[in-house]
Amino acid sequence: MFITQPGMVNYFKAKAHRPINLSPFMLKDNRKIGVYANKNEILRSYPLHQNQLASQPGMSTETALHNVATHIQNAVEKTEIVLEAFLGIKEAFDRIP
Repeated sequence: MFITQPGMVNYFKAKAHRPINLSPFMLKDNRKIGVYANKNEILRSYPLHQNQLASQPGMSTETALHNVATHIQNAVEKTEIVLEAFLGIKEAFDRIP
């Protein structure tokens, strides 16, 4: 589908129109359907680690932070030594090609 660009002198030229394409939305939906259809089959053969929280329903950054805080609290209550390392990379995924 094409829409006209405002302010053009001659609307009979191809430059006076912009193409509108909905296929990225359709492809995105198809990808989601494919992932959903294959996810259960793949996870039966290759289950995720219990600490894998990304892309899991009901899991979030807050879940990960809660797990870390619980681990620290349990270790402190048992008078164990706790060593935690945190690495933050600003905009890491924005820089990956």
